[in-house]
Amino acid sequence: VDKEHQAGIEKLAAIYVAASSFED
Repeated sequence: VDKEHQAGIEKLAAIYVAASSFED
């Protein structure tokens, strides 16, 4: 996995977690 792809995955994960927290 290249660094840009890894960073994209981490960014999506952070957005997903933030959205989940916001819904709660």
